[in-house]
Amino acid sequence: MLTIGYHTLQDQYNVDDIENNGPIKCQTRAAWLGHGYYFWDANPDWAHKFGRSRYGDEYMIFEAEIAINNETYDLYGNVGQKLEFYEVYKELKQNGHFEEGEEITVPKVIEYLKRHVGFPYTSVRAADNPERQNVISFGGQRGEYMFLNERVQICLITKKNLSSQSFRVIYPEHYLQ
Repeated sequence: MLTIGYHTLQDQYNVDDIENNGPIKCQTRAAWLGHGYYFWDANPDWAHKFGRSRYGDEYMIFEAEIAINNETYDLYGNVGQKLEFYEVYKELKQNGHFEEGEEITVPKVIEYLKRHVGFPYTSVRAADNPERQNVISFGGQRGEYMFLNERVQICLITKKNLSSQSFRVIYPEHYLQ
């Protein structure tokens, strides 16, 4: 499956360099899915929201085609992989793999998988729902609901699943001329 991903960066007036050599790898400790090249999956609104919150008006967005395939650890669209991730999380929590009181986070579980279990994937895809009001009820008395408009991110560990020919700036508009 191909999807369109949106890569948000601070605008440092180097759009040609980034189009030729990008995307830019995120290597911060706060990276949700580990170090890699981050894209918002299919929804440019999330890329804009991130850009405004991080950089004010000084941001750029690039789009590219990304393959979601058997090399993707898909914690959004693959229930089996999500279940596997949950089992590893529970094991880490129960068996004291971390310091007492230390929070076991998504990137810590992914790093554990990479180092101890074998991780044949070149990308990771996951979602969160920061706007919990974006839900719709299934009906009935138990109160189950479905999340709508989840923020889906793709972290490319390598650029293998990226169509580099499709990587291009789409915002701000003055770069499109």
